[in-house]
Amino acid sequence: MLILIILVSGCAYTVQPTQYSSVSSLVAAMGKNTGFLTSMKALASVSIHANGRGAEFPEGIVLDGDAMRLETLNIFYQPVLIIVCNDGVAVMDVGTGACGISPAGMLDRYTRVDAEPVLFERLITGRLIGKPDSVSGAGSGPTLSGVHDGTRWTAELDGELHVVSMTVRQGRPDQILCRYSDYATVDGAALPMRVACRSANTRISLHYRKARVNVPIAPALMDAQGLCSAGHGEGR
Repeated sequence: MLILIILVSGCAYTVQPTQYSSVSSLVAAMGKNTGFLTSMKALASVSIHANGRGAEFPEGIVLDGDAMRLETLNIFYQPVLIIVCNDGVAVMDVGTGACGISPAGMLDRYTRVDAEPVLFERLITGRLIGKPDSVSGAGSGPTLSGVHDGTRWTAELDGELHVVSMTVRQGRPDQILCRYSDYATVDGAALPMRVACRSANTRISLHYRKARVNVPIAPALMDAQGLCSAGHGEGR
């Protein structure tokens, strides 16, 4: 199964890139203007094409800080595969009951995106990968960039401080590029209802159907160690 869900923050009033001479002033304005996402429960339609093969399916997603839970759903919206990333990657095949804990680096085996779980979650939520170290005002909106744990990233914003694209380079020729569009305000935070990401051999599109943002998340949902003994999920 292939999985991807993506999300970002967005909108309120138009601003001029030249207002922001420092990184801290721009990041503060982003929080005031678009709202920050700290947790989420969502349902999305996902389309993935990787290595010449394609798949479409509904996906449930739960985010809480840097913890992430993904549930690939069948046509009846019942989970068939559950992945929890939180101090390891726990994977359950609901049909067979097979479940196991993998090292964090094993996430790409299921998502086909070459990224550690925390980086992957930042990408799918459109949150900045780490603390920016530079800001420029070229183009229609400001651009932030930085390096976090050896990963160089760049985020392009529009005049309303929505993240409209994110590029990640991890020291290899390949890179990941995500684009975000169709913003809507959900529970006080701006979300891109459509997301498109691509790397060398993978193209992913996502259309959010419903979402709740900054809501309480039951700790048991994000317990990677406990997934295999907890049974089926309820990520939506």
